[in-house]
Amino acid sequence: KPADIQQALTKLADDPQARLMLELLYAAGLRVSELTRLVPGQVDCERQFVRVLGKGQKERLVPLPAPTCQR
Repeated sequence: KPADIQQALTKLADDPQARLMLELLYAAGLRVSELTRLVPGQVDCERQFVRVLGKGQKERLVPLPAPTCQR
């Protein structure tokens, strides 16, 4: 539920890395396996997308929410 996610994000305010991970999982719809394989070069905050290598090694571009890139 959105309220549960907001509560979790609030609790993670002091841990920016954990907060970013939760935002990517929830808002960008990444799978845990995709998140754990991300490297900084795959995230493009200027154009607000992340390049994800998913199932079957298929690459896809996932839009990032604006607040995610502003951190």
